[in-house]
Amino acid sequence: MTFRSRPQTILLVLGALGCLSLLGCGSDAPANPGMQLTTRAQTVRPVAVPSNAEHINPSDVAQYATYGYSAWQFGPGEDRGRKFDLMPAGYRGAPNAGQLTSFFTISDTHITDKESPAQVPYFGWVAPYRTAGLVSQAYSPVMLYTTHVLDAAVRTINALHSQKPLEFGLMLGDAANNSQYNELRWFIDVMDGGWIEPSSGDHRGADTIDYQQPYQAVGLDPSIPWYTCLGNHDENWMGVNYPTQKLRDGMVSDQVLNIGSNLLATDNAEATGVYVGVVDGTTEYGVVTSGGRRPISPRRPPSLLTTAATVSRRPPPASASGSTCSSPAPPCRGATASTRRARGTRRPATRSGRMRTCP
Repeated sequence: MTFRSRPQTILLVLGALGCLSLLGCGSDAPANPGMQLTTRAQTVRPVAVPSNAEHINPSDVAQYATYGYSAWQFGPGEDRGRKFDLMPAGYRGAPNAGQLTSFFTISDTHITDKESPAQVPYFGWVAPYRTAGLVSQAYSPVMLYTTHVLDAAVRTINALHSQKPLEFGLMLGDAANNSQYNELRWFIDVMDGGWIEPSSGDHRGADTIDYQQPYQAVGLDPSIPWYTCLGNHDENWMGVNYPTQKLRDGMVSDQVLNIGSNLLATDNAEATGVYVGVVDGTTEYGVVTSGGRRPISPRRPPSLLTTAATVSRRPPPASASGSTCSSPAPPCRGATASTRRARGTRRPATRSGRMRTCP
């Protein structure tokens, strides 16, 4: 059994998926010789929380390890083989079966701009112990590391590809969490092996806090083409609301969005009463600030200022509609070095010459 602090736990579990750049790995091989690449060979399993453990709330991230909420261990692999439960009794498979293709799929990466003034982390941050439903999904500590999770998955895909070539890959939707341009840009840049600045606005904590620090993504092996589908979070505010003018303005504002208190109400985004909160990137555990029930003031209270406004948080064009897969044309692979420099990033991707620009 292993107990770790929250940052250590997240990084080590990600390392089990594939070598994580923050740990200084230099290849696509597993960081630990005893570490396996797939769950068929090895699993990462949570250790059951002691029955007498103190009930802590989602915001008590610093106490997760103390009370056993972040303990994990390696477990045996799981290989269920072929499943015939939907087939007629006695069916055991085709006698002349053969492999037609080999591909990877990823889904619901939910790359999150945690410093956006238009996410809703406050609702989950203050939720009591064992809150279920939509409120419980509004916040998770993993939102601090969403680009790193994807980078780890890409490293694992590359390692598997080196053992047995993959013909293509599919992204099944929800690349972004809040339909923001910069979230989609991060997703593409991680896939392309770009220089990742996982913070936004005025980049608080980018020089001192691990989850805020820029890093070089490894990038998907360039011999693997990949295609993508749109998900509800790629098009809609938080995956549930059409981006109205209020929401579109809120995404690029320097003020935290104010909405209603009932996340399940269909018109909640247009209501008022609760500031949605924003992650303070200068804090080790990603404290959510500037949220809660406060009266709207025509003035700009300093306590409600979030990170600097940026147009890169803009939502998709208003004409976008429908969640469909891309056409079978060559996949759009991201921006060239020149367009990255035009965006003001600190340095271009190392392999941008193989990419073509997305429209």
